[in-house]
Amino acid sequence: MRRVPTDEPSPDPRGFHVHTPSGGSDRPQARAHRVTGHRNSSHPGHMDIESTIARVEHLAAGGPFSAERAGRFGVSADTLAACLRRGRLERVTRGWYDVPRPGLSAVQRHARLVSCLVARCGGRAVASHQSGLVLHGLPLAAVSLRVAHLTHVGSGPPRRAQDHVVHRQPRGLAETPSGDRLAVEWCLLQVGATYGARAATVPGDAALRLGVATRESLDGALKLHRGAPGSLPAAAAMALLDG
Repeated sequence: MRRVPTDEPSPDPRGFHVHTPSGGSDRPQARAHRVTGHRNSSHPGHMDIESTIARVEHLAAGGPFSAERAGRFGVSADTLAACLRRGRLERVTRGWYDVPRPGLSAVQRHARLVSCLVARCGGRAVASHQSGLVLHGLPLAAVSLRVAHLTHVGSGPPRRAQDHVVHRQPRGLAETPSGDRLAVEWCLLQVGATYGARAATVPGDAALRLGVATRESLDGALKLHRGAPGSLPAAAAMALLDG
């Protein structure tokens, strides 16, 4: 996957660092006043937003940020909306923003979306399917990046939104997922079950070559997943891997 250029704020090509709403370190050193949308007397009818652009760009310097975090820096919802209208910001997903980054590839844009969604879920869901493979830095084939795929941590019904789907936790998953993504072998099983052999063999062979998955870990996941919906096409896909 093409790395993010060095002048981009995100150093990790597999995913984006996002500013989560927890923790005290996000507070600015000096107290920030809340932007109230004062009118510029020399330009009637236009919000005086230029005085807050530096603050907004500071928020996005390390990657996408939430509206909640922006509020703690004194950046109001009206200011965010004005930045969107003027092209100074773009909405990544509901409640999350970033500066425009036209040089991002489709995979990098997907990684950014997934990272924001996982952060918004606050530990209740992790990246899975092809979205998990993107964060693992593996190549993709014959899958769609139109929406992000997440999986519940623990129990929870499947649900769908405009830009993402949250799936039930796979049957047989022995450990509660930690971090921001399912393990490689489970992402491969999900992709094989959903999209077929080619979609799983390209990232699966790469995973074996890179050592981020082993034949033993794949076989162990298959055994635990046996009998679940999609387990037969997933097993067929795993049988084609040669590393």
